[in-house]
Amino acid sequence: MVWTVLAVMTAAGVLGGVVNVAVSSGDKADRNWILPILAGLGAAYLIPLFLQTVSSQLLVDLFSNGPHHADLLVFGAFCLLASISSKAFIQTLSDTILREAKQANQSASEAKQQAQRSQEKSEQTAMWVAATRDEARFGLEPGVPDEGAQFPEVPPGPVHDDPWAGQFGGSPEVGGRLLEADISPMPGRPEWSIVCLTVRSTEAARPVDGPVQFYLHPTFGNSKPIVPVVAGKATLTFASWGAFVVGALVDRGATQLELDLAAHPLAREPWRSQ
Repeated sequence: MVWTVLAVMTAAGVLGGVVNVAVSSGDKADRNWILPILAGLGAAYLIPLFLQTVSSQLLVDLFSNGPHHADLLVFGAFCLLASISSKAFIQTLSDTILREAKQANQSASEAKQQAQRSQEKSEQTAMWVAATRDEARFGLEPGVPDEGAQFPEVPPGPVHDDPWAGQFGGSPEVGGRLLEADISPMPGRPEWSIVCLTVRSTEAARPVDGPVQFYLHPTFGNSKPIVPVVAGKATLTFASWGAFVVGALVDRGATQLELDLAAHPLAREPWRSQ
């Protein structure tokens, strides 16, 4: 059946090219037969793509249900018609395919953006849950005292609105210990963000194995929570109105880390400047 279909397309392509030449104006001696026939063949061989574009089952019926002369005649007529109007047919089909490809690419891009938005929303929800849990667990809300291991006391600095600025050495990484943050803005509340602080080791041979004391802004109920290490990390998540400098004591206070949330790449206005 494949050879029959190919023969029909070839015959229709040649015949359509001949018809094009026959109906064209001009002296017979000046007529070019090769180019119209080639264009007719090209148009005829594009019919399967055209049928796929218009969701036609004609070609499928030809191959799946055996030879049906009526279907074969209709298929041949399509090929002949495309061959006769080869220039317009090829241009129209090309424009249609390119347009559909562009639309498909746009739909894929929109679907990807939607998936990214859903993922971001899911991550924000997870951070909300973690913030609520840690605020209750470590007493970040006003009125809950801190209990836990003993660390040396770090005095506040001269900056009234940001007392830990410069009090912990100014670096988030010291002696194989790293203080890092993940910041997620609250939708519809740009002055608020969810902050997830993590202290971990950068040296596999020296994991963090003791609790970590974080120094937060004094407006928190418990601004110096002591957080246990789980799987080599001490993690604290909370909601914050405005950015500030965070301090951390590791190794029972032997290592001091400092991180300016306002300078973090994920910090956004107006939260960053508050």
